[in-house]
Amino acid sequence: MKRLKKENYQKRELSKDEKRKRYQRLKQSAVPGFGLAVKVLGPRKEDIEFAMRLLKKNIKNSKLMNEYYERQEFIKPSAKKREMKSRAKMKQRLQTLAENE
Repeated sequence: MKRLKKENYQKRELSKDEKRKRYQRLKQSAVPGFGLAVKVLGPRKEDIEFAMRLLKKNIKNSKLMNEYYERQEFIKPSAKKREMKSRAKMKQRLQTLAENE
């Protein structure tokens, strides 16, 4: 499958039938009771790629990786507060700069 350049790419509207088929495929690939698990629907390469995309999307939406990275090392509560304050200051500076322009 040849990929189009972003400027040439236009999202096409899906018909009701196509939307229904896509929704059914998503429902079939879900594994009830196993949270992020995804079922591969067939032996074709497209089925495996679909399952991989769906798994990546599920992991990203669950914010599992964010929690993993946060728990890799302990950060003292005072350091967290300091970081939050510095971010708030930076955000405030950017807002005032945007207002002054």
